[in-house]
Amino acid sequence: MQFKLYQIKDIMNTDYALREYDEAKFNFADYKEVFHYDFPECFDPTDEKEVCEYFWQKLNFEKAFGSDPEYAYCGHSPSVSDVFFINNRYFYCDRTGWKEVLINNEENPSSST
Repeated sequence: MQFKLYQIKDIMNTDYALREYDEAKFNFADYKEVFHYDFPECFDPTDEKEVCEYFWQKLNFEKAFGSDPEYAYCGHSPSVSDVFFINNRYFYCDRTGWKEVLINNEENPSSST
């Protein structure tokens, strides 16, 4: 199982960057993957939003995850408008929590890799 964090590529020129979720403006093609983490096989989260919150805090305050350079964090501090991926579900970081969003493979910037 994987956790991924996506952030908007061009914050200055994306009008919904760092703003609450707006389905009419949201475009996953505007995002790039800035962090991933492979969970141990024994890990089976029951609450994806709690996992999102854990990584939000960890990446905001530590900027890296453990000592493994494979998991080095290369984005800005997690914030509103970032998208978190876990358990094949995507969660938009909103001002009031996590909003699940539907992403299809055509929109997914990492689906071609």
